[in-house]
Amino acid sequence: MSEKSGTTRVTAALRSQLTLLESLESLSLRQRPLIEDEEPGPLLELLAARARIVEQLREGETALPEDPEAWDRLRSRCAASEREVVDVLLGECAGITERIAARDDEDRRSLTRRLDALGEQIAGLSKSKAAAGAYGARAEMPRFQDREA
Repeated sequence: MSEKSGTTRVTAALRSQLTLLESLESLSLRQRPLIEDEEPGPLLELLAARARIVEQLREGETALPEDPEAWDRLRSRCAASEREVVDVLLGECAGITERIAARDDEDRRSLTRRLDALGEQIAGLSKSKAAAGAYGARAEMPRFQDREA
């Protein structure tokens, strides 16, 4: 593979990854209101869509250099203009990834708070039911039974 085709292939792969990351960010922005909503169905659908995009991102990684040394070798063989394009694409990908990670971290905390509150509500219902049961009428078991011998 020539140096030019290697750089072109990596640039195309980075553009594809950037497009997928932009789609993932769009879904990330829609996630928080769905966490706050009482209906879990739309959130589960969004999470499934996110999982599909993440899988596509993983598949796309195969077209990119695997380690920092490989990136350095690629960059050293590139013309300055190509290196600049690669650096801009990498920067955009990194920025989107950081924003998604920050939102996901806040969403995780929000979801944990909602789950904790739900657990407290369930525990409160159990206590209320037990208290109500303590004051309710108890059915007496019969002391004597008529039986034929």
